[in-house]
Amino acid sequence: TNDGGIGIAHAMGYKFLDEQQNTLAPIGESLARIHSIDASDVELDAKDISIVAVNDVDNPLYGDSGAAFVYAKQKGAAEADIEQLNKGLKHLDTIVQQQMGANHALVAGAGAAGGAAYGIKTFLGGTFVSGINFMLHLADIDSLVKNKKIDLIITGEGKIDDQTFSGKLIHGVMELGDANAIPVVAICGTLGLDKEICMKKGLHAVLEIRDYSKPLAFTMENAASLVEKSIFQFMSSKSSQQ
Repeated sequence: TNDGGIGIAHAMGYKFLDEQQNTLAPIGESLARIHSIDASDVELDAKDISIVAVNDVDNPLYGDSGAAFVYAKQKGAAEADIEQLNKGLKHLDTIVQQQMGANHALVAGAGAAGGAAYGIKTFLGGTFVSGINFMLHLADIDSLVKNKKIDLIITGEGKIDDQTFSGKLIHGVMELGDANAIPVVAICGTLGLDKEICMKKGLHAVLEIRDYSKPLAFTMENAASLVEKSIFQFMSSKSSQQ
């Protein structure tokens, strides 16, 4: 979805109305038509409950690095749709500022999940927590790193691209490695950036398992063995250099 969180808000009782005071469907297509917001049926009391959005990106709601331009294409939106969604998200924020006095569109992470993070913060009073920090805390990684002799951290992602270094898992693992002087190697199905760029950003090495001489389906069907082979080759090369 790319709806600025109005779907979630609608489920909690909010109504988004057009100029004729008709209730709009809580979807991205409706964003640009919102004229007013009706909260009369909302029963959620922020004093009684704490809502936290576990968030792994730092994109704003709209703009060149916002929800529509960065994520909508992945979900099947055409270029014209993306432009319209971006305008709609900006319009939603304008209405929210006018009627609710909230100004969260440019908060880092507001554009996560098609702007759902923005909706959670704006309509439900939620807060953001870094996804990678949340997961590392649950796994008690800090304790493991401090109490064990670790020479190398291997992490991975389906596709490494510009989004990878915008707060996603690999970025968080890189920060962990940097803080503890442990090199980090990333393995991926497809590499969408030059390896040198990735290494300048702090990765020790980048391993891509995709074989471009074969269909993508081959890589997907044989991912486990290709990952194993790639890591084995990398570790073997490191051993031979010592």
